[in-house]
Parts: sequence; structure tokens; C-alpha cells
Amino acid sequence: MADCPLIKENEDLKTENQRLRDKLQETIDEVRERLTDEKTDT
Repeated sequence: MADCPLIKENEDLKTENQRLRDKLQETIDEVRERLTDEKTDT
């Protein structure tokens, strides 16, 4: 069953999706930190 191309593609897409979510979460965290830093500066 694993040799079905669609299943393989789906797994690859899930992996890529998770990677992008992680990257997005990192970016959100960085932006939040910057905003917090700017607020404490003023």
C-alpha cells in the first residue's frame, strides 16, 4: 500500500506542512518578542 504514489505524496505534504507550521510559529514568537521589547523601550 505504501508504494501508492498518492499515499507517498500525502505523507510528504504532511511533513512539509508540519515544517512550515513550525517555521511560522517561530516567526510569530520572534515578532511577539520584538513587540514586547518595543513596548518596554517606551
